[in-house]
Amino acid sequence: IDLLLLDYFFAAGLKKGLETVNGAEVNLGEAELSLATGEMTIENLQVTDLANPAYNTFVIEQVAADLNIKELLRRRWVIDLLAARVVQFDVKRDSPGEVFDEPPAKPSAEEKTGIDYLEKARTIRRYLARIQNYLDQMKVLADKKGEQGKRQKTVLIDRAKYQGYLELSATSLLADYPAWLIRKIGVDGVVVPGLDQAQYIEGKNVSSHPVLAPETMAFELAADPTAQPSAALRFNFHDPEMLHEIVLKLTNLPLGEGEVLSEEAPVYIEKGKADLNLEGRFSNSEIDFPFTVALKELEARTREGESVLGLNPETAREVFANIDSFKLVGRLGGSLGSPRLQLDTGKTVASLKDDLVKAGKQKLVQEAEKQVDKATGRLKEEAGKKIKDEVGGLIEGKNGTKEDQQESPVDKLKGLF
Repeated sequence: IDLLLLDYFFAAGLKKGLETVNGAEVNLGEAELSLATGEMTIENLQVTDLANPAYNTFVIEQVAADLNIKELLRRRWVIDLLAARVVQFDVKRDSPGEVFDEPPAKPSAEEKTGIDYLEKARTIRRYLARIQNYLDQMKVLADKKGEQGKRQKTVLIDRAKYQGYLELSATSLLADYPAWLIRKIGVDGVVVPGLDQAQYIEGKNVSSHPVLAPETMAFELAADPTAQPSAALRFNFHDPEMLHEIVLKLTNLPLGEGEVLSEEAPVYIEKGKADLNLEGRFSNSEIDFPFTVALKELEARTREGESVLGLNPETAREVFANIDSFKLVGRLGGSLGSPRLQLDTGKTVASLKDDLVKAGKQKLVQEAEKQVDKATGRLKEEAGKKIKDEVGGLIEGKNGTKEDQQESPVDKLKGLF
């Protein structure tokens, strides 16, 4: 009876597991598993978007996998190759999906950063929070593994004196192993919003507990399996000294009307294209994502009464009316759970000035320089005063609230920047 109901139990278990991770309804068309051949197939997988349940985060037409039967007999779920076909993002559902977790709340005015100027800020924040939670869990597991390793080292050395090293390695050193491991993933026909052609995603060494695996867990996005990747994500859990890595090199991303920036952004983009270049490192506690966004074929305007980059509303309006390209330079810092967008105002304004010079707007350049210099001087003065007040408080021991008193002087000063 168990074998007859294997497909049902497999589908139910898979659905429940995916819904636990996603926090919202997951639908499966069909799911089959054969223990005789190790073949596993899933069709029409739909994953509800927690922040917008009328849409699916993504839909996968078909998934096929080869389960390693030898490893299964050792009670290890190892998939040598998982292949998927046709993946689409942001697909409207026939009916809204059920939501189990609370969707991300809108940040308060104090919590808002440059990320909240993006149209999909809530969805981005939700995924960053999920990754943050995942990294925190892996950090706890890695710490436990390290503590156990220290305790076991002395025991293993003593046991090695009277027990063969081969037997020791088989019984003890290989005891920690991921609950499941997918050695290779290949996903063809991935429809990524903003990219002209369907993409290919490749994954390597994907597991339930990557801190227990000996290799980097990696994902890459490319036009086809032989092309250079335009995006890559590498988790280096196997080496505690290494940070995780992210690379994005995307070109000609369309900037459609109202699709990129939210209504809270001071600039409204009617149309244009963007080249994004980002190479960063991250951990469970901090991120460092320096980036450059080259905007081109741009048609944009400032919103009524909004200042931009230290320019007063009138000058900002005139500047954006006379440019069609410039570069945004900056970095994303803070943590995944609380990201902070930091623009390099000097380099960004320099790029704006170059485009204005090309347009023959020398007088406008001079006015913009005056306003930016004035705004920069004011910010430096305010920052200097705040640092002086905080340092004085630290020296005198007047740290304010109980929470402030528990914070170290180094953390206190880092917070100012």
